[in-house]
Amino acid sequence: MIKWGNKDTAEVWLRWNDRMACEDPGKQVHRQYTTNVESKKCVLQFLHAAELASEAQDSFDLSGTTLILHVIGASADYEGHSEWEGLFQRLPGLRKLQVVLVGFVGKNHKTQNWQDHLAMDEEYLEKNGPVTRKSFGGGKTTLEITRFQGTYCQFREAQGGIYQAPDAAILFNPGLDVYFDAWAPTIAGLIDDATLIIITGYLQDSSNVYNPQVMDVLGAATVVPITSGKFPYYNGMVTKSANVMVTKGGTASHDFIASKHKLKEIDPQETGQSSFWDDDLGLY
Repeated sequence: MIKWGNKDTAEVWLRWNDRMACEDPGKQVHRQYTTNVESKKCVLQFLHAAELASEAQDSFDLSGTTLILHVIGASADYEGHSEWEGLFQRLPGLRKLQVVLVGFVGKNHKTQNWQDHLAMDEEYLEKNGPVTRKSFGGGKTTLEITRFQGTYCQFREAQGGIYQAPDAAILFNPGLDVYFDAWAPTIAGLIDDATLIIITGYLQDSSNVYNPQVMDVLGAATVVPITSGKFPYYNGMVTKSANVMVTKGGTASHDFIASKHKLKEIDPQETGQSSFWDDDLGLY
């Protein structure tokens, strides 16, 4: 159902980028290449998960003419620069794509590796505005990107009665084990709405263990068990490979304290940082 490309398309570039970048990462062509890969990897991760979901219990219909995606926990230098228009090339029947990016809250984060977001998020939002609309193919296809700075709970509250559940909600590398307290309310709400939830992580990190555990404890019904992603990429130092899993519906647990205790019984290393996130960011 997805129109995967030939040897000249980004799917294959992602497989080759570690070799190309290692040859001479300082060359301008390789810097451009790395940027090209970064702008496509979120889109390709979504497509892989969507393909898996469409094959599992008819959980996701990719044959429609419209598609609404909510990307939760977005940052300017990752999800914000993704080339979502690439979905039109991969889904030939798609005519209207709405992508809602919710997040850009890195400016409130205290850890050092998030400091690049301090100016970038404000500059990104000022440059791109709250809504961008683009048409392609003489108006045959339309892309609408909406940006909201804040948590998903705040987004839903701001939407009020006009809130429309997405076809899929995507959490790119959310770190559910560390930031359980921040994510639990959002995930529970999405489970209640029977929204398709796509979650990604890295093969070499704790997401392989904790993402399935967290989603199970919060009551999500698994559609696609955690599996290796198709497209490894080079981040400037090492080659990283992603994992993906998909859930839809279930019986949501809203007793987050009890859920957290249960996770610690499963694995004592689970470390949701409640006071850190609740005080500074609110809850996703």
